Amino acid sequence: MPLAAVGVNKGNPMKLLCRSLMVLAVTLTAASAPAADWAYQGGDAGMTKYSADNVSADGVFQQLYAKRFYSKYSEISNHTYNYATSVLIRGGQAWVLSNDGPDDGNSYSLIVNTKFDWLTGATTMHSYMPGFTTSNHSFHAGEASGEIDSHHTNFPAVWAADGRIYARRGGDHAVNGAMDATTGTWTLLPYGGAATNGWYGDSAAFINVYGNNLLYYGGDTRDPWNYAAANISSAAWAAGTQGGLRCPVNIDSPYYTSGDHYAGFRHGDVPKAGSNMAVVASWSGSNAPYTMYVTATNLVTGQKAWTRNFANDRVGATGFYTSTSDYWRFLATEDGKYAFFVRNGSQTQLHIANIATGSDNISPMALAANSDPIMAYNQDWLYVVSAHQQMKINATTGAIAWQTTNSFSSDAGYYANYVDPLYRPMVLTNDTMWFVDGSTLGTGLGNGHLIGMRTSDGAIVQNIDLEALVTGKNANERLLSVNDLVESNGKLGVLLDIADVTDIHYISTNKIKYQDLYVFGSLSSPLAGDADGNGIVDFRDYIILEADFGKSGMNFAHVDFNSDSVVDFKDYIILEGNFGKTSVPEPTTMGLLVAGGLALRRCRV
Repeated sequence: MPLAAVGVNKGNPMKLLCRSLMVLAVTLTAASAPAADWAYQGGDAGMTKYSADNVSADGVFQQLYAKRFYSKYSEISNHTYNYATSVLIRGGQAWVLSNDGPDDGNSYSLIVNTKFDWLTGATTMHSYMPGFTTSNHSFHAGEASGEIDSHHTNFPAVWAADGRIYARRGGDHAVNGAMDATTGTWTLLPYGGAATNGWYGDSAAFINVYGNNLLYYGGDTRDPWNYAAANISSAAWAAGTQGGLRCPVNIDSPYYTSGDHYAGFRHGDVPKAGSNMAVVASWSGSNAPYTMYVTATNLVTGQKAWTRNFANDRVGATGFYTSTSDYWRFLATEDGKYAFFVRNGSQTQLHIANIATGSDNISPMALAANSDPIMAYNQDWLYVVSAHQQMKINATTGAIAWQTTNSFSSDAGYYANYVDPLYRPMVLTNDTMWFVDGSTLGTGLGNGHLIGMRTSDGAIVQNIDLEALVTGKNANERLLSVNDLVESNGKLGVLLDIADVTDIHYISTNKIKYQDLYVFGSLSSPLAGDADGNGIVDFRDYIILEADFGKSGMNFAHVDFNSDSVVDFKDYIILEGNFGKTSVPEPTTMGLLVAGGLALRRCRV
C-alpha cells in the first residue's frame, strides 16, 4: 500500500510531531555522513579525479538505477546530435545539461536541462537554456555535423560554490552563461575582451572555474590569443559586471600560419587550476617535429609565472578544430603540484612539477613505450593508468608503492568519426579507482569495461561489461563512447553515449541518439530496506518506496527488497522491520535516529 495510505490525517495533532521527527531523522542521517560533491568534470578545478566519498572494494557492487537522456536534433537528418558532456552533483542533487524526455524535432526549440535526485534518479526540475539573442550568441545547438568535436558545440559546465552552473557553448556564436541551480534561471555573460579577440567561428568550449575566476578560451583552437580569467565574484555579480575580464591566462607557444586544420597552432587544453595557478598546455608547429608548451599564470597577480617546452610529436586524438586528448589528462593540485607527460616517438616521460615554479619535483620518469596514460591524485599519491602499465607513485619522493602490468585494449581518446569525447574520465576514492577500458567501443570486440582497481595494491576488484549492459537492454543499441565518470555518496555514475542502428539518421550524424547514466553502488553490508545505500534505513527509503510502489521489474535500489521484481506490501514490511537499523553505526546520532524511527512507526496510525 502506498505510504500516503498509512500517513496521518489532516488536522491530526500528531502530524506536526511526525513531520518534525521525519525531518530530524533525515537531517541527522545527512549530518552523520555528508556526501562529497562532484561539481566539475574531473572532480575539481585541477581535474585530480578524487572524491572524498569512498567506493568500497568489498561487498556487493550492483547497478542501482539507469536514467536516459535524449540528444537534441536526433530526429533531424545531417545535424549534430547535441548532448551532455558531464554530470554535476552538489548536496545530493545532480544536473545534466540535456533532456530526460524525447527531442521534439524542432531545430530552434530551446534546449532542456534536467535536475534530479542523485540517490534515486528521480527528476526534480527542468530548465531551458536561453535561445537566440539579437547578436546570435546563445546556447542554440544549430551546427553542422562537422563541428561536433570534444567540447566544441556541446556544453561543458561547472557547478560553482556560488550556487551557479557556469557553461560555455563553442562553435559559431559562442557564449558563456550561468544558471541559478535552484531556480533554473540563466544569465548570459559578457564574451570577448582584450585576451579573446579571436574569430568567434569554430570557437573552443574549454571552461573551468577557480575561486572567483571563470577560465576559458575565446577563439578557434588555431588562433594566437591567450585564454581569459573572467570575474565571477559576488561583488561583480552585485555590481552587474559579472563575466568581465580579470586577466589573461597566458600561453607562450608561437603561432604558425597554416590553412591546415591539423597543423599550425592548437589550443587543445582545458586550463587546470590549483594553488592559485592556472596551467595550459598547447601544441605548436607547422611541420614535424612538434613542440608542446606548458605555461602557468598566477591568478592572484594576473602575471605569467613560468613556461616550459618539450619536443612532443604525439598528442593523442585531435579531431577537427578541437582539443588534444593528452592535455586533458594532465592535472593540478591544491598542494602545489602539476603532473603531465611528454610523448616523443614511442617514448613517454612523466613529469611531476612544482606548480609555482615549473621545476620538476622528481626526476622525469620513463613510462612504458607508447603510453598515453590517464592520471588521478590524492594526498601526495599519483595514480597512473595506461594500456599495459599501472602504478601508484609518491609525488614528492618518486617512490613507487606498486606497479601492475594489466593489459587493457587501449588508452587512447574515444574520438572516432565525430564521436566525442576525447576526454578519458576517471574516478579515485580512498579504496578504489575507476576507469573504462578501451577506446574502440561499439565494435563487439569486448571493449568498454568499467574497471575498478584497489588503491592499496592495484588489484582489479570489479570488471563490468558496459557494452553487454547496453545491448542487453536493446539489441539495436550500441555503446559509442563514455562521456563522464562521477562519484558522490558512495555511488559511481557512468554517462554513456548510445547509438540506435535502426535510426534513419544513423549514418548522416555523429550517431549519438541517447545518453544513459548508469549508477552503481557498493554495500559492504547490504541492509534490506536501505534503498539509497547510505547505510541506514530511514525516511528517505520510505520516499523511494512510495514512488515505486506497485511497479514491476524493479531492483534493490527501487525497494524490491525480496527480489520478486515487484514493489509491494512485502517490501514495505521489510523496510518497516529494519527502520532505524544501520550498517555503519554512528554513536553520536544513532540513539536519536532510532528514537525517531520508533516514533515514526507509531505515526502510522
